[in-house]
Amino acid sequence: MFLALDFKTISAKNGFTLLELLTVIIITSVILTLAYPRITQSNTALLQAHNSILWVLRKSRQTALSLSHHDQYVLVDIEKNTVRSYLINTVVNGKKELLTLSLPNSIIILKGRGNISFDFLGETSATNDEMIEIILANSKQSQKNNQTIILTAGGYAY
Repeated sequence: MFLALDFKTISAKNGFTLLELLTVIIITSVILTLAYPRITQSNTALLQAHNSILWVLRKSRQTALSLSHHDQYVLVDIEKNTVRSYLINTVVNGKKELLTLSLPNSIIILKGRGNISFDFLGETSATNDEMIEIILANSKQSQKNNQTIILTAGGYAY
């Protein structure tokens, strides 16, 4: 009782051959090698812009807290793709630029453009319960991957 097995019909019925499996793995790895840098690069630029704006806001608040005169405050000006921080002296009408952050052209600010001021207590120009929302987007991606920065009336940015 000896059974003769036909391997071609068994492999076709029970699964893939080793050659087919290796071909699929090679094609998948080539596609991932080409597509992965493009996917992660746009997310990285958006996250870097988010963290950089947070840094400017926190540094501006820290500078405002170090002010000893009540006639000085720090103003953060958020434009299309530039964030600037100024030290304002109301007595002598002086304006000194502290920080400048230029965002990549692919990063756009959807909401939150304008001026935010920090007084000597580190509080913002927002009213007591109001929060300032800054929404960033990447023009090369869909709008569902936006990054949001919240700035409370007390000056905390997250």
